[in-house]
Amino acid sequence: MIIDEQVREHTLKVVMDFQTLIAQKRMQEWIELWHDDGILEFPFAPRRPATGLPGKAAMLAQIPTSMGRVEIDEIRYFKVHPLLNPTCVMVGAGTSARMITTGRPYNQTYVLYLETLDGKISKQRLSRKSSRYRSGARRSHP
Repeated sequence: MIIDEQVREHTLKVVMDFQTLIAQKRMQEWIELWHDDGILEFPFAPRRPATGLPGKAAMLAQIPTSMGRVEIDEIRYFKVHPLLNPTCVMVGAGTSARMITTGRPYNQTYVLYLETLDGKISKQRLSRKSSRYRSGARRSHP
């Protein structure tokens, strides 16, 4: 049980570092949190492979481009839920953000599932609920 608690503590530290580094757009440090063969899944993203972004090189090729479209003004909450398996966590997060090109709100609510392997992130599956049209912005579609 002591080993499980040490693994859980390390997993929680990795998750908090993940949040800090991504919020600060410190991508070179963020990528070091990942296992070499890690998989970053965005099942809602239309132009990504169904299997997600496999490996650090694929992540570094795509993530800075995606992040360059949105300016995060605030992480409204970041609630970590440890699971029975000490290498896994669920995270609920909410952001206040805006599209850089238009200035329109792009507020999001996320649920992340993270797994670690050998102390590094081996899998992230991200789900979101968009609330980007709140804050008085008008919908551009029905």
